[in-house]
Amino acid sequence: MTPQRRVIHSRGTRDWQLAVCGADVTASIHPVGGKSIIYSTADFDLGARDRGQDNLSVAHVVALYRKHAACEVSSDELLERVRAAMDEPPADAAPLA
Repeated sequence: MTPQRRVIHSRGTRDWQLAVCGADVTASIHPVGGKSIIYSTADFDLGARDRGQDNLSVAHVVALYRKHAACEVSSDELLERVRAAMDEPPADAAPLA
């Protein structure tokens, strides 16, 4: 089963988004007709020609999101939201017996 993607903060559908998917945190933008930029804790095997970075710490992803999205929410608040989303079971999870 693919982990549920939870948007923590967003500047809009085609603008920067900070999201949690399973145990990974990603800050990304996917402009129409443009090349996506991704900063993530996951290993996407990004190369020199790719825009973004992978294998980052959660704090680094949040810092890059705040910088690029011109986000006014504090790093501490975003980190708290990320932690809460990572601890919360997915909506489609089967209840424990």
